[in-house]
Amino acid sequence: MTTGIQSGSSKHTVVCRLVDGASAANGKPSEAAVFSAVGVEAPLLDRKGPTYASIRIYNPAGTGVVTVDYARLWVGQADPTDPGDAAGKWFPAGVGTDANKGKINNGAALGETSADKLRHSEVVVLPSHCDRLYAELGAITGSTVAINVDLVFARHPDFESP
Repeated sequence: MTTGIQSGSSKHTVVCRLVDGASAANGKPSEAAVFSAVGVEAPLLDRKGPTYASIRIYNPAGTGVVTVDYARLWVGQADPTDPGDAAGKWFPAGVGTDANKGKINNGAALGETSADKLRHSEVVVLPSHCDRLYAELGAITGSTVAINVDLVFARHPDFESP
């Protein structure tokens, strides 16, 4: 699959893939990059975004002890004075010290919930109050690991998946 809104979402929820099959750390978003080329467009449903969503981090594949050193959610805001979309600003979504702002799981590493299975979910508030979303992953361990990060939210009656 690719990033963005996923087809085949259930009739109750919509899945927005932020990271697809990562096997190594991806670093924080760059403000020097073309804004629309970084991260995923935030989900807006008929001009109404979800109030709450769940961020889900998991591995569909991998063996050995699977861990992710950390995960951090970033929200991006386009520069309204730049109609060419060349610039934007990125903000870590959440509280904490400078080094830990925006980190999921209170900044702790994400580990296996059972043999070869990494699963983590937590609530994200107001995920559509931005233009773009980006999930940063720290070091990933394990063999043939592929880490996905999804934002899952309730389906709005006016939303049609692709």
